[in-house]
Amino acid sequence: MIGYGSCTLHRFRVRVEGRSTWLWAAEVERIADASADTYTHDGATYDLSARYKDKDGDIWRFRRCADGTTEGQLSAWDTDRWSSAYSLAYVASRYGPLTRINS
Repeated sequence: MIGYGSCTLHRFRVRVEGRSTWLWAAEVERIADASADTYTHDGATYDLSARYKDKDGDIWRFRRCADGTTEGQLSAWDTDRWSSAYSLAYVASRYGPLTRINS
């Protein structure tokens, strides 16, 4: 909830990129570090340094290519060749939801 209310009801003062004024927010959430390599697809932000589990329990890893696109491959094929890679968008839509593995 963002609005021009008082700081009593909306205790976080935030600046939104592209706006010249400050806004008050009741809640804020940190979504990613500025230094993290992330990719956003369909409203979800993925950390490209993390591994993800798909709906079948398969483990995926992703990377950003030189042209700015992303690709992923099953961790079982953990090689440097990335010969059987799919776009992150394809993996998320075909095998999602993807759940980040925190280890």
